[in-house]
Amino acid sequence: MSRNKPTKPMLGPEWIIARVAFDIQHPMLYANGRQQSKVIAYIEAEKNAQRVKLTATERASIRLIDYMAPDAEIPFANDATGESYKGWSAQREPRGYLFHPATLTQDKASPDETTPMAGGDYVELFVTADAGAVGGPLSLAFVVTGDNGWRYRTDGYVFAPDGTTAPNQLFDTGRDKNVRPDTPLEYGRGQFQLEQRRHTDKAAIFNDTVTLSIQDGRVIALKHMQCTPAGMIHWIDNLPSTQNPCYTGYAEPGDTHIHWNEAVPTGGQPRPTLAAAEPGKGVIMLCGRIDIPRRDHVDPPLGPMIVTMIDAYGSDQTCSIEFVPGTRDELQVT
Repeated sequence: MSRNKPTKPMLGPEWIIARVAFDIQHPMLYANGRQQSKVIAYIEAEKNAQRVKLTATERASIRLIDYMAPDAEIPFANDATGESYKGWSAQREPRGYLFHPATLTQDKASPDETTPMAGGDYVELFVTADAGAVGGPLSLAFVVTGDNGWRYRTDGYVFAPDGTTAPNQLFDTGRDKNVRPDTPLEYGRGQFQLEQRRHTDKAAIFNDTVTLSIQDGRVIALKHMQCTPAGMIHWIDNLPSTQNPCYTGYAEPGDTHIHWNEAVPTGGQPRPTLAAAEPGKGVIMLCGRIDIPRRDHVDPPLGPMIVTMIDAYGSDQTCSIEFVPGTRDELQVT
Protein backbone atom coordinates (compact mmCIF):
# COMPACT_ATOMS: atom_id res chain seq x y z
CA MET A 1 0.00 0.00 0.00
CA SER A 2 1.34 3.43 -0.85
CA ARG A 3 1.91 5.89 2.00
CA ASN A 4 1.14 9.60 1.82
CA LYS A 5 3.38 12.46 2.87
CA PRO A 6 2.20 14.88 5.58
CA THR A 7 0.41 17.95 4.38
CA LYS A 8 -1.75 20.68 5.90
CA PRO A 9 -5.07 20.98 4.09
CA MET A 10 -6.72 24.26 3.18
CA LEU A 11 -6.11 26.95 5.84
CA GLY A 12 -4.12 24.68 8.15
CA PRO A 13 -5.93 24.15 11.46
CA GLU A 14 -3.74 23.35 14.45
CA TRP A 15 -5.08 19.72 14.42
CA ILE A 16 -4.81 17.89 11.09
CA ILE A 17 -4.71 14.44 9.60
CA ALA A 18 -1.27 14.18 8.06
CA ARG A 19 -1.44 10.73 6.47
CA VAL A 20 -3.90 7.86 5.92
CA ALA A 21 -3.81 4.31 4.64
CA PHE A 22 -6.51 1.70 4.23
CA ASP A 23 -6.38 -2.08 3.89
CA ILE A 24 -9.02 -4.71 3.13
CA GLN A 25 -7.67 -7.81 4.84
CA HIS A 26 -10.36 -10.17 3.54
CA PRO A 27 -11.61 -9.09 0.10
CA MET A 28 -14.22 -11.86 -0.16
CA LEU A 29 -16.93 -12.94 2.28
CA TYR A 30 -20.02 -15.11 2.24
CA ALA A 31 -23.21 -13.10 1.85
CA ASN A 32 -24.86 -14.71 4.88
CA GLY A 33 -25.19 -11.61 7.08
CA ARG A 34 -22.77 -12.98 9.71
CA GLN A 35 -19.30 -13.61 8.30
CA GLN A 36 -17.09 -10.54 8.38
CA SER A 37 -14.28 -8.97 6.42
CA LYS A 38 -11.74 -7.14 8.55
CA VAL A 39 -10.55 -3.75 7.30
CA ILE A 40 -7.90 -1.52 8.87
CA ALA A 41 -7.83 2.26 8.77
CA TYR A 42 -4.46 3.85 9.49
CA ILE A 43 -4.45 7.51 10.53
CA GLU A 44 -1.64 9.85 11.50
CA ALA A 45 -2.86 12.98 13.29
CA GLU A 46 -0.82 16.05 14.17
CA LYS A 47 -1.38 19.01 16.42
CA ASN A 48 0.90 22.02 16.03
CA ALA A 49 3.12 19.85 13.80
CA GLN A 50 3.53 17.21 16.55
CA ARG A 51 2.23 13.65 16.23
CA VAL A 52 -0.79 12.98 18.47
CA LYS A 53 -3.05 9.99 19.02
CA LEU A 54 -6.70 10.12 18.08
CA THR A 55 -9.04 10.83 20.97
CA ALA A 56 -11.77 8.36 21.86
CA THR A 57 -14.38 10.52 20.10
CA GLU A 58 -12.21 10.81 17.00
CA ARG A 59 -11.80 7.02 16.83
CA ALA A 60 -15.54 6.63 17.33
CA SER A 61 -16.19 9.08 14.49
CA ILE A 62 -14.66 6.79 11.88
CA ARG A 63 -17.22 5.52 9.39
CA LEU A 64 -16.93 3.28 6.37
CA ILE A 65 -18.35 4.72 3.16
CA ASP A 66 -18.99 3.66 -0.43
CA TYR A 67 -16.05 5.04 -2.39
CA MET A 68 -18.21 5.31 -5.52
CA ALA A 69 -21.02 7.09 -3.62
CA PRO A 70 -19.11 8.73 -0.74
CA ASP A 71 -22.14 10.37 0.87
CA ALA A 72 -23.42 6.86 1.64
CA GLU A 73 -22.19 5.47 4.97
CA ILE A 74 -22.16 1.76 5.68
CA PRO A 75 -24.42 1.58 8.76
CA PHE A 76 -23.28 -0.14 11.93
CA ALA A 77 -25.37 -3.19 12.78
CA ASN A 78 -24.66 -5.71 15.53
CA ASP A 79 -26.63 -8.59 14.05
CA ALA A 80 -27.91 -9.88 10.74
CA THR A 81 -31.29 -8.17 11.21
CA GLY A 82 -29.85 -4.65 11.49
CA GLU A 83 -29.84 -1.80 9.00
CA SER A 84 -27.79 -2.20 5.84
CA TYR A 85 -26.62 -0.30 2.77
CA LYS A 86 -27.29 -2.34 -0.38
CA GLY A 87 -26.93 -5.45 1.79
CA TRP A 88 -23.78 -4.26 3.56
CA SER A 89 -23.33 -3.35 7.22
CA ALA A 90 -20.39 -2.53 9.48
CA GLN A 91 -19.27 -3.56 12.95
CA ARG A 92 -16.60 -2.50 15.42
CA GLU A 93 -16.10 -5.93 16.97
CA PRO A 94 -15.50 -9.41 15.54
CA ARG A 95 -18.37 -11.88 15.71
CA GLY A 96 -16.23 -14.98 16.01
CA TYR A 97 -16.87 -16.56 12.62
CA LEU A 98 -14.02 -17.74 10.43
CA PHE A 99 -12.97 -15.49 7.57
CA HIS A 100 -13.62 -16.64 4.01
CA PRO A 101 -11.32 -19.62 3.28
CA ALA A 102 -10.11 -18.00 0.05
CA THR A 103 -8.69 -15.04 2.00
CA LEU A 104 -7.14 -16.62 5.09
CA THR A 105 -3.59 -16.19 3.81
CA GLN A 106 -4.20 -12.48 3.35
CA ASP A 107 -4.68 -11.71 7.05
CA LYS A 108 -1.92 -9.17 7.71
CA ALA A 109 -0.81 -7.27 10.77
CA SER A 110 -0.91 -3.79 9.25
CA PRO A 111 -1.93 -1.93 6.11
CA ASP A 112 1.64 -2.05 4.84
CA GLU A 113 4.04 -4.43 6.50
CA THR A 114 6.97 -3.26 4.37
CA THR A 115 6.81 0.33 5.63
CA PRO A 116 7.80 1.19 9.22
CA MET A 117 4.91 2.77 11.07
CA ALA A 118 5.33 6.27 12.45
CA GLY A 119 3.15 6.08 15.53
CA GLY A 120 -0.27 6.56 13.97
CA ASP A 121 -3.55 4.90 14.96
CA TYR A 122 -4.75 1.58 13.61
CA VAL A 123 -8.50 1.17 13.78
CA GLU A 124 -10.01 -2.22 12.96
CA LEU A 125 -13.51 -2.32 11.53
CA PHE A 126 -15.55 -5.12 10.00
CA VAL A 127 -18.14 -5.44 7.25
CA THR A 128 -20.78 -8.06 6.56
CA ALA A 129 -22.86 -8.80 3.50
CA ASP A 130 -26.34 -10.29 3.37
CA ALA A 131 -28.36 -11.70 0.47
CA GLY A 132 -29.06 -8.17 -0.75
CA ALA A 133 -25.37 -7.51 -1.47
CA VAL A 134 -25.56 -8.24 -5.19
CA GLY A 135 -24.17 -6.63 -8.28
CA GLY A 136 -20.46 -7.03 -7.74
CA PRO A 137 -17.93 -5.75 -5.21
CA LEU A 138 -18.26 -2.78 -2.89
CA SER A 139 -15.44 -0.24 -3.05
CA LEU A 140 -14.73 1.06 0.45
CA ALA A 141 -13.25 4.22 1.91
CA PHE A 142 -13.55 5.81 5.32
CA VAL A 143 -14.18 9.19 6.89
CA VAL A 144 -12.79 10.52 10.18
CA THR A 145 -13.85 13.69 12.01
CA GLY A 146 -11.56 15.57 14.36
CA ASP A 147 -12.72 17.05 17.63
CA ASN A 148 -12.15 20.44 15.97
CA GLY A 149 -14.82 19.66 13.35
CA TRP A 150 -12.51 18.99 10.40
CA ARG A 151 -13.53 15.93 8.40
CA TYR A 152 -11.23 13.85 6.20
CA ARG A 153 -12.76 11.50 3.64
CA THR A 154 -10.50 9.01 1.90
CA ASP A 155 -11.97 9.47 -1.53
CA GLY A 156 -9.75 12.55 -1.53
CA TYR A 157 -11.85 15.33 0.04
CA VAL A 158 -11.39 17.44 3.17
CA PHE A 159 -14.24 19.34 4.82
CA ALA A 160 -13.83 22.35 7.09
CA PRO A 161 -16.27 22.95 9.96
CA ASP A 162 -17.96 25.73 7.97
CA GLY A 163 -18.75 23.29 5.15
CA THR A 164 -15.95 24.40 2.83
CA THR A 165 -14.77 21.49 0.73
CA ALA A 166 -11.49 20.96 -1.06
CA PRO A 167 -10.05 17.97 -2.93
CA ASN A 168 -6.74 16.60 -1.70
CA GLN A 169 -5.39 13.52 -3.45
CA LEU A 170 -3.05 12.76 -0.56
CA PHE A 171 -6.12 11.52 1.30
CA ASP A 172 -7.36 9.32 -1.56
CA THR A 173 -6.86 5.66 -0.65
CA GLY A 174 -8.07 4.53 -4.08
CA ARG A 175 -11.08 2.83 -5.60
CA ASP A 176 -9.40 -0.58 -5.47
CA LYS A 177 -10.24 -1.29 -1.81
CA ASN A 178 -12.97 -3.80 -2.62
CA VAL A 179 -14.97 -6.44 -0.77
CA ARG A 180 -16.82 -8.99 -2.87
CA PRO A 181 -19.84 -11.07 -1.75
CA ASP A 182 -19.77 -14.81 -2.35
CA THR A 183 -22.72 -17.21 -2.39
CA PRO A 184 -22.84 -19.16 0.89
CA LEU A 185 -22.18 -22.89 0.58
CA GLU A 186 -25.04 -25.25 1.31
CA TYR A 187 -24.04 -28.78 2.22
CA GLY A 188 -25.94 -31.87 1.11
CA ARG A 189 -27.11 -34.92 2.98
CA GLY A 190 -23.94 -36.90 2.34
CA GLN A 191 -21.76 -34.21 3.92
CA PHE A 192 -23.42 -34.39 7.34
CA GLN A 193 -21.64 -37.03 9.40
CA LEU A 194 -22.90 -38.85 12.48
CA GLU A 195 -20.36 -40.54 14.75
CA GLN A 196 -21.70 -42.69 17.57
CA ARG A 197 -19.68 -43.59 20.65
CA ARG A 198 -21.34 -46.92 21.27
CA HIS A 199 -22.11 -48.79 24.44
CA THR A 200 -21.08 -52.44 24.73
CA ASP A 201 -23.32 -54.82 22.82
CA LYS A 202 -24.62 -56.38 26.03
CA ALA A 203 -25.83 -53.12 27.54
CA ALA A 204 -29.60 -52.68 27.54
CA ILE A 205 -29.59 -49.38 29.41
CA PHE A 206 -27.10 -46.89 28.03
CA ASN A 207 -26.39 -43.24 27.27
CA ASP A 208 -24.48 -42.81 24.01
CA THR A 209 -23.26 -39.60 22.44
CA VAL A 210 -23.61 -39.13 18.70
CA THR A 211 -21.74 -36.18 17.21
CA LEU A 212 -22.93 -34.30 14.15
CA SER A 213 -20.39 -32.55 11.94
CA ILE A 214 -19.98 -31.36 8.37
CA GLN A 215 -17.27 -32.89 6.20
CA ASP A 216 -16.25 -31.36 2.89
CA GLY A 217 -12.79 -32.80 2.42
CA ARG A 218 -12.16 -31.40 5.89
CA VAL A 219 -14.28 -30.92 8.99
CA ILE A 220 -16.37 -27.74 8.89
CA ALA A 221 -16.98 -26.70 12.47
CA LEU A 222 -20.45 -25.81 13.72
CA LYS A 223 -21.14 -22.69 15.79
CA HIS A 224 -24.80 -23.37 16.60
CA MET A 225 -27.25 -26.26 16.29
CA GLN A 226 -30.94 -26.65 17.12
CA CYS A 227 -33.17 -29.71 16.81
CA THR A 228 -36.91 -29.37 16.22
CA PRO A 229 -38.42 -31.07 18.12
CA ALA A 230 -35.69 -31.19 20.75
CA GLY A 231 -35.93 -34.96 21.00
CA MET A 232 -37.67 -38.08 19.70
CA ILE A 233 -38.21 -41.69 20.77
CA HIS A 234 -38.07 -44.98 18.86
CA TRP A 235 -39.06 -48.58 19.46
CA ILE A 236 -37.73 -51.24 17.14
CA ASP A 237 -41.31 -52.27 16.37
CA ASN A 238 -44.88 -51.37 17.34
CA LEU A 239 -45.69 -54.53 19.27
CA PRO A 240 -47.50 -53.75 22.56
CA SER A 241 -44.96 -55.80 24.50
CA THR A 242 -41.94 -53.84 23.24
CA GLN A 243 -40.57 -51.67 26.02
CA ASN A 244 -36.87 -51.11 25.21
CA PRO A 245 -36.79 -47.89 23.17
CA CYS A 246 -34.17 -45.21 22.63
CA TYR A 247 -34.84 -41.51 23.01
CA THR A 248 -32.76 -38.43 22.28
CA GLY A 249 -31.83 -34.95 23.46
CA TYR A 250 -29.21 -32.61 22.02
CA ALA A 251 -26.46 -30.20 23.02
CA GLU A 252 -25.10 -27.29 21.02
CA PRO A 253 -21.48 -27.26 19.84
CA GLY A 254 -19.16 -26.41 22.71
CA ASP A 255 -21.91 -26.70 25.35
CA THR A 256 -22.75 -29.35 27.94
CA HIS A 257 -26.38 -28.31 28.46
CA ILE A 258 -28.72 -30.93 27.00
CA HIS A 259 -32.03 -29.82 25.51
CA TRP A 260 -34.88 -32.31 26.02
CA ASN A 261 -38.33 -32.71 24.52
CA GLU A 262 -40.72 -32.91 27.46
CA ALA A 263 -43.18 -34.90 25.33
CA VAL A 264 -40.71 -37.81 25.19
CA PRO A 265 -41.29 -40.47 27.91
CA THR A 266 -38.11 -41.26 29.85
CA GLY A 267 -38.91 -44.22 32.13
CA GLY A 268 -37.50 -44.74 35.60
CA GLN A 269 -33.87 -43.98 34.82
CA PRO A 270 -32.72 -40.36 35.20
CA ARG A 271 -31.80 -38.36 32.15
CA PRO A 272 -28.05 -38.26 31.62
CA THR A 273 -25.73 -35.27 31.74
CA LEU A 274 -22.98 -34.43 29.29
CA ALA A 275 -19.57 -34.50 30.96
CA ALA A 276 -17.60 -32.74 28.21
CA ALA A 277 -18.55 -30.38 25.42
CA GLU A 278 -17.74 -31.07 21.78
CA PRO A 279 -16.21 -27.95 20.23
CA GLY A 280 -17.33 -27.53 16.63
CA LYS A 281 -19.76 -30.45 16.71
CA GLY A 282 -23.35 -30.88 17.78
CA VAL A 283 -24.21 -33.73 20.14
CA ILE A 284 -27.23 -36.02 20.03
CA MET A 285 -27.64 -37.83 23.34
CA LEU A 286 -29.00 -41.31 22.66
CA CYS A 287 -30.59 -43.00 25.67
CA GLY A 288 -31.45 -46.71 25.74
CA ARG A 289 -34.10 -47.78 28.24
CA ILE A 290 -35.99 -50.99 29.07
CA ASP A 291 -39.04 -49.75 30.99
CA ILE A 292 -41.06 -47.65 28.52
CA PRO A 293 -43.78 -49.89 26.99
CA ARG A 294 -44.88 -48.95 23.49
CA ARG A 295 -48.51 -49.70 24.34
CA ASP A 296 -48.58 -46.93 26.97
CA HIS A 297 -47.94 -44.12 24.44
CA VAL A 298 -50.50 -43.45 21.73
CA ASP A 299 -48.79 -40.65 19.85
CA PRO A 300 -45.17 -40.25 20.98
CA PRO A 301 -42.77 -37.94 19.08
CA LEU A 302 -41.18 -40.48 16.76
CA GLY A 303 -39.25 -38.03 14.60
CA PRO A 304 -37.61 -37.11 12.39
CA MET A 305 -35.96 -34.03 13.90
CA ILE A 306 -35.19 -31.03 11.71
CA VAL A 307 -31.66 -29.85 12.51
CA THR A 308 -30.77 -26.22 11.78
CA MET A 309 -27.14 -25.17 12.09
CA ILE A 310 -24.83 -22.21 11.61
CA ASP A 311 -21.42 -23.29 10.42
CA ALA A 312 -18.08 -21.72 11.35
CA TYR A 313 -18.34 -19.30 8.41
CA GLY A 314 -21.76 -18.03 9.51
CA SER A 315 -23.82 -19.86 6.87
CA ASP A 316 -27.14 -21.60 7.59
CA GLN A 317 -27.27 -25.37 7.12
CA THR A 318 -30.18 -27.81 7.49
CA CYS A 319 -30.68 -31.54 7.59
CA SER A 320 -32.98 -34.01 9.29
CA ILE A 321 -32.15 -36.92 11.58
CA GLU A 322 -34.27 -40.00 12.24
CA PHE A 323 -33.94 -43.51 13.59
CA VAL A 324 -33.04 -46.26 11.12
CA PRO A 325 -36.17 -48.43 10.71
CA GLY A 326 -35.77 -51.97 12.01
CA THR A 327 -32.96 -51.08 14.41
CA ARG A 328 -33.06 -50.09 18.03
CA ASP A 329 -30.33 -47.50 18.40
CA GLU A 330 -29.12 -46.25 15.03
CA LEU A 331 -29.56 -42.73 13.70
CA GLN A 332 -29.27 -41.51 10.12
CA VAL A 333 -29.27 -38.22 8.24
CA THR A 334 -32.15 -37.91 5.80
